[in-house]
Amino acid sequence: MNKALVLFAAVASLSTAALANTININSITPSSTYLHVQSGAGGLGPDTASAAIVIDLFANNLTPGMSIVIRGQGDMCYTNFQCVQAPIQLIGAFTASSTIAAANNAARITAISTSLAQFVTGTTFDQNEVTDIQNDFQIANSTTAFTGTTVTIPVGAQFLILAIHDSRYVDNSDPTPNLQANIDFTPAGVPEPASMGLIGAGLLALGVFARRRRQ
Repeated sequence: MNKALVLFAAVASLSTAALANTININSITPSSTYLHVQSGAGGLGPDTASAAIVIDLFANNLTPGMSIVIRGQGDMCYTNFQCVQAPIQLIGAFTASSTIAAANNAARITAISTSLAQFVTGTTFDQNEVTDIQNDFQIANSTTAFTGTTVTIPVGAQFLILAIHDSRYVDNSDPTPNLQANIDFTPAGVPEPASMGLIGAGLLALGVFARRRRQ
């Protein structure tokens, strides 16, 4: 009986560990974006686009059909003047390519649709240039929803690209560098908690049965 209980505890521990897989993205640049930025210095100054965050799904054991949870963390300023810090606003897109076109292109990436609502980005502040990317989505931050945004990786996706929802004028800033994101997932082939519980219950019953036979 004791052995069965120990085995059950080990199974439960394994299940918890398996569900704790996390990809951590640290030190996000506040101007990281895949959005088009205005192609000249407007009345408020120039805007630049730092490299967006490109995650190779297969290299991280993430495959189409898997459910993942993404969340952003940290605060930043959506201008580089009169800074008022606000929670990070992350957006994301699944793509078949890691290529991101130059910042002066209107459509810098081609995103694959998901079950999430499409996030619509407005035009640039000064010159009214289109910035929106079809099929991208908004990601919850730890302030608005600590549980994050749950999304199923769509068929055909090979990369997940994360970006700051850019202010669309002048560069963003991060006076207290703390911008980060994380992705939680369950590896393919790992039983869900309910299945692990059934296995544990079965092992426990076997232990009870074996003890009764010995008696």
